[in-house]
Amino acid sequence: MLLSDFDYHLPDHLIAQHPPAVRGASRLLHVAGSTLSDGQFADFASLLRPGDVMVFNDTRVIKARLFGEKASGGKVEALIERVLDEHTALAHVRSSKSPKPGTRLIFAERWEAEMLGREGELFKLRFLAEDNLFDILDASGKLPLPPYIERTAEGEDDERYQTVYAREKGAVAAPTAACTLPRKCWPPCKPRAWSWPMSPCMWAQALSSRYGWKTLPTTRCTAKSTMCRNALTI
Repeated sequence: MLLSDFDYHLPDHLIAQHPPAVRGASRLLHVAGSTLSDGQFADFASLLRPGDVMVFNDTRVIKARLFGEKASGGKVEALIERVLDEHTALAHVRSSKSPKPGTRLIFAERWEAEMLGREGELFKLRFLAEDNLFDILDASGKLPLPPYIERTAEGEDDERYQTVYAREKGAVAAPTAACTLPRKCWPPCKPRAWSWPMSPCMWAQALSSRYGWKTLPTTRCTAKSTMCRNALTI
């Protein structure tokens, strides 16, 4: 499957830069065969039928973007893609010159990290503080908003760029359509579905367009469910 299979023109002025004041007020297009109808995401639960299966990505987006400088000078930006342990992560690093192994980076004027090496396009960073890496990100990181959002992350994004059922830290991109699903649809719509599995997907696919991948990686999600008529991952 190629990313180009999903190309279409979307004018910039139609891309919302802020969420609506009320979660669930975003527009929803319901396609039923050849019939199209407009609604809102607040209507979502009413569209479910027995036999439908919803697979929920319950990962929580972390504040994965860090800004700082090299110990030798020069600005640097890191986007943590994968936390390996309490002090080590793989990250995309942007700077005027790519840091070499052994380079010290200082983020937010307080967190020192050492570049250990490369794994493909990613840089392996070891943070030298005793603090847990997730705590460092919570304290000094910024949410990695999608590239089509042409503004920096703000306070409201800490919750609005999350789904209402997010719980497991680790994602660096949210399933953005699901961010509009209001809390009143969760869990009240649960009895309408035959199965309600949770998927621990990290949504690496969401990074494809940002970093130039031409094909989509395959992510396999398993769940103890059978006899489903339709399945939708959000």
